[in-house]
Amino acid sequence: MAQSGPFSVAIPFLLEETLNAGVAVLGLIASAAALGAMLTSIWLGRATRLRRRGWLAYGASIIGGLMSIAFGLPIGVSGVIIVAFIYGITMSVFDLIWTNTIQELIPREQLGRVISVDMLGSYLLLPVGFLLAGWATELVGPATVFIGGGVITVGLVLLGLAHPAVRALD
Repeated sequence: MAQSGPFSVAIPFLLEETLNAGVAVLGLIASAAALGAMLTSIWLGRATRLRRRGWLAYGASIIGGLMSIAFGLPIGVSGVIIVAFIYGITMSVFDLIWTNTIQELIPREQLGRVISVDMLGSYLLLPVGFLLAGWATELVGPATVFIGGGVITVGLVLLGLAHPAVRALD
């Protein structure tokens, strides 16, 4: 909610109002994020075993939150494209570790139900995030929305990382 809202709603306003850029740059940003995610997926897919998965997944999410903050800083178009690439990497790291861990730890006969609940929880608040991001973009501007979303993301991830089971996941 804190990251998808800004990336889905506020980015066109950031491009127009802050960077004086248009649709072509939006395409470059989306492509950079996708390229980062794709290359990371290929690289991680070759790994036979990842160690310290809790730290790795949550560390990547912290970096993703920091990239959200960076979107709100005056870094120019090329900086935003680089940040989008790094953001794509972080999202891919977390998603692959999360999916693999669920499949590894949940018994096969319960996997469908667990993934259904996981998806419901993952997507349930997205429309709320979109609504809040749109409202906040109009109220305080897109850069502030990215900074706020990044700060919230980092805070929530640090809260999750405080749990011993997350830190112990190997």
